[in-house]
Amino acid sequence: MGIEPDQAQAIADRLSKLFHRAMTLRAAKPEAPPRVFDASELLRIPIRSRLERVDDAASGIDYAAWLIGETVAIVGGDTALHDVFSIFERANGTRASSWLDHRWNGVTAPNANWVS
Repeated sequence: MGIEPDQAQAIADRLSKLFHRAMTLRAAKPEAPPRVFDASELLRIPIRSRLERVDDAASGIDYAAWLIGETVAIVGGDTALHDVFSIFERANGTRASSWLDHRWNGVTAPNANWVS
């Protein structure tokens, strides 16, 4: 299984654009001071699906990256995921590969399972 090298390159290029946009949005957002949550407060927060978590541009980009991973897994299996990830990492470095690794966490298909 797998995908063609030019397809893997095109997918990695698209993910690179998403990564750079995510970093631009992150840099523009002021850092909030860390906050300590009480356990009872955390238990009152409803569990939301990935789609329900798309509240803004940054979370939309994260969701788009996850959907790309799901699509690659379905079309090309584990080999395709690793091919795209390798191209992406070579082009963007370890910080980007860490970002993508976390976006793809939980991506599954019959021939693929990505765990960060």
